[in-house]
Amino acid sequence: QGGVSVFVPLEAGARKRLATFTRGMVFGEMAVIDRAPPSAMIVADTEVICEVLSTEDFDRLGTTHTGLKIKLLESLCLVLCRRLRTVNRKLSVFDD
Repeated sequence: QGGVSVFVPLEAGARKRLATFTRGMVFGEMAVIDRAPPSAMIVADTEVICEVLSTEDFDRLGTTHTGLKIKLLESLCLVLCRRLRTVNRKLSVFDD
């Protein structure tokens, strides 16, 4: 429950808000999938209660609950595709 905002850092310590996530939405999925450092900063807008799936637990699902891991990966892929399509639409306004 609650809400968080997603920010990316800009020059001179400034930051740009990219999105707001509310109940039922996921964040942090890119770092779990590609093991790279987070690409953005999450800041709580309100009191937040969320479930956390560690990288280790996610990896363990591959041996303990393979079907569940596949479903999670499918769901995360859909989330990432939707976000990428949204960004593509926003960027298309800059095309000549």
